[in-house]
Amino acid sequence: MEERRKYRRVSGRLRVIYKIKDEMVEGSAYSIDVSAGGFCLGLDRRINPDALIELLVYLPDNEKPFNCSGRVAWQKVQPRKDKDGALLYETGLRFENLELKNRLRLIYYVHGKSRKTNGQGK
Repeated sequence: MEERRKYRRVSGRLRVIYKIKDEMVEGSAYSIDVSAGGFCLGLDRRINPDALIELLVYLPDNEKPFNCSGRVAWQKVQPRKDKDGALLYETGLRFENLELKNRLRLIYYVHGKSRKTNGQGK
């Protein structure tokens, strides 16, 4: 399969508050992996393809969380269980209207995670 991602992706658990626009559904989730172009979230529900979702993303950089929106790119049909036994649907989101300063924060986060994974971190 050809790799089409523009940004490096790493495993990362970021807290995200989300609101599905068309369904007026709100919830909290954690990312499974992260890039500056989008991420994979573990959602507790099925969601329509191409749905627009408002996001509040918390990074571990001690800065304020940021708002942006994301569009559902894909969702796995079969849920998997998390460490507590809850069913989660892996859901790929691509960011829309992400401010440059927040994209740079994500790039810095991914770079730091990559360094630690490759044994270059402190």
